[in-house]
Amino acid sequence: ASARTTPSGSSVMAPSGDEDADTIFRDLSLFISVATGVAAFVFQFISARSERQHRHRLDHVQRQLGELYGPLKGRLEATRSAALSAKRVLCQKGLAKADDVFLGERMEVPNPEWLWFHKDRPQTQEITREWRRWVRKVLMPINEECLSLMLEKTHLLHRPRKITPHIEASFRSGGLSGPVYWPTVFDEAIGHYLSYRPLEDAWAEEEARNNGRAENTYEAGNIAVHHFPKSLPHYVNQCHAELQEEREALLQIVDARALRLFGSAKKKEPTGAQAVRAARARLGMLDAGDDGADKGSLHMA
Repeated sequence: ASARTTPSGSSVMAPSGDEDADTIFRDLSLFISVATGVAAFVFQFISARSERQHRHRLDHVQRQLGELYGPLKGRLEATRSAALSAKRVLCQKGLAKADDVFLGERMEVPNPEWLWFHKDRPQTQEITREWRRWVRKVLMPINEECLSLMLEKTHLLHRPRKITPHIEASFRSGGLSGPVYWPTVFDEAIGHYLSYRPLEDAWAEEEARNNGRAENTYEAGNIAVHHFPKSLPHYVNQCHAELQEEREALLQIVDARALRLFGSAKKKEPTGAQAVRAARARLGMLDAGDDGADKGSLHMA
């Protein structure tokens, strides 16, 4: 440091160039430390927010699978199996010929030309009784469960990202609060399920008058006015598959964050950051074309 004289005659030490550099370095270090701390805070905030969003989305997808599409898929499969079993019982009881009801000897592929009832000719009392028994004891309980799921779990509806020919007409839009996505195939299924309720009452009254025998053995008195929508299983299966794939991608992101925080037990496994990038890329492919329809109680995710 060099000495200089003040106006009062006293001398003071002036800072040298090295001291100026030290001061600048300390200020710069302090600035870098503060900036680093702010950046770390912002990064942690964004990361925590992203993790909450992914966990919230994962919870919603889990509920869609566990409370709506998983149960629906299982019940539709049970309906298909029950209908197949009912036809096998007919053949085992000798009420119908297996060659007429099935294609092949193993009784696994139903013949589409064989019908329980016809419009222009009556069915036998035995087959009519067997049909009503299966509807009352097996099919209707499953139908009621499907109906309950469709009416009570509308907040868990999923809009398929890929519209196939089987379900291209399964949606309608409109509503008081803007576009509302609702599968029209649900309308058809609900109509089908509900139309069996008055049929069952009519059967009970009819059989009470005739000592358990059926008066009406034609199609009109035994088959629901609204036929079962063939596109319903396609819609449910596709939604179930898409949600399972999305759940897997979300689980990879959540698990990768845990690996990044706590480390991997195996050195050959990808790091947490690599797994996050891979899962995000996969999730980005899944979300392509998704217009964020998860708004409102009837909006699809």
